Amino acid sequence: MNNKYFAFCSGDTISKGALNNADVADTLSFDKTGWWISNTLDSGTNGTIWDHVDISHQLDPNSFFRFTAFASNKLTVNIGGAEAPTQEALKAIMEGDPSMISSDIRAVTFVNPHSAPLHTLKGRYLWFVVEAVPDNGKKLEISSLTIHYPYQTYLDALPECFGRNDNGQLASMLALYRAVFNNIDQQISEFDRQLDIDTADTAMLEKLQEWQGIKTGSLWGDDALREMVRHSSRLIRMKGTQTALAEMLEILLGHPADIDITGRSEFTVTVDYDDIPSGRHHSELIRLIKEFTPVGIQGRLVLRRNNSTTHNDTLLLSDDSFDSGMILSD
Repeated sequence: MNNKYFAFCSGDTISKGALNNADVADTLSFDKTGWWISNTLDSGTNGTIWDHVDISHQLDPNSFFRFTAFASNKLTVNIGGAEAPTQEALKAIMEGDPSMISSDIRAVTFVNPHSAPLHTLKGRYLWFVVEAVPDNGKKLEISSLTIHYPYQTYLDALPECFGRNDNGQLASMLALYRAVFNNIDQQISEFDRQLDIDTADTAMLEKLQEWQGIKTGSLWGDDALREMVRHSSRLIRMKGTQTALAEMLEILLGHPADIDITGRSEFTVTVDYDDIPSGRHHSELIRLIKEFTPVGIQGRLVLRRNNSTTHNDTLLLSDDSFDSGMILSD
């Protein structure tokens, strides 16, 4: 099938559109709510039925983006009886001007798509809008976006006799297979990037970590998760040593923890109270300290605030029990 496409995979191609709160140095990225409106895409043929979009992106669990596309045979839309350039109308709408909303604009919208169909859009020209809402303090990145056209079905690849008397049933059935295979193709094309620690998304980082036998998840942030994946194989080989415990804690907390060996079978880990922002962090830290400590060793986790001990946990690491007691100090 002879498929054409428009590809946006660098800062140069992305910056031709209209941008708000977006960084286009290499790829398209947002560190706060923003949007990107494409330049006008011209298929060269009136009545073009557009095919699909492929998007490579990295998202944190609480981040999302909307992809909206619009097609027309003309470069303008009717606004209150007057014609206005479509791209300028879309920009005005994104900037909060409801008077620029036109009945001419018929669009399709998808949330966080990797691949999405566009064959309900018909027209020589196409525009699209990416609205990004990253999680607080996180970066949302779109590394590539490709618009494919014209619309084609697997029926087009079969001998003409299959489509001559088809009433749409065969084409509809083949469309289901095509939707699945397009998505598989997209996943395969991104697989190398997903295996790269520096570019893999959170879900893939968690899988990579589990494959190596350590599970900290994204609770401590993506940067800590990446570093844990990077050092997991070495840390696993050193499990049961003070060095492995110290390195694991430093990766998670972002700074060294105090580890005091008080005897051949006892130790104390002291961390700042602010390093444990929730009960879940507290429970996970206890689990990981147990995981990195030899059987039969007893340890304590001490939380320190303003140089005073506020919480003291005794970890009975020879079994699955855990005793917790609150120590109040002046």
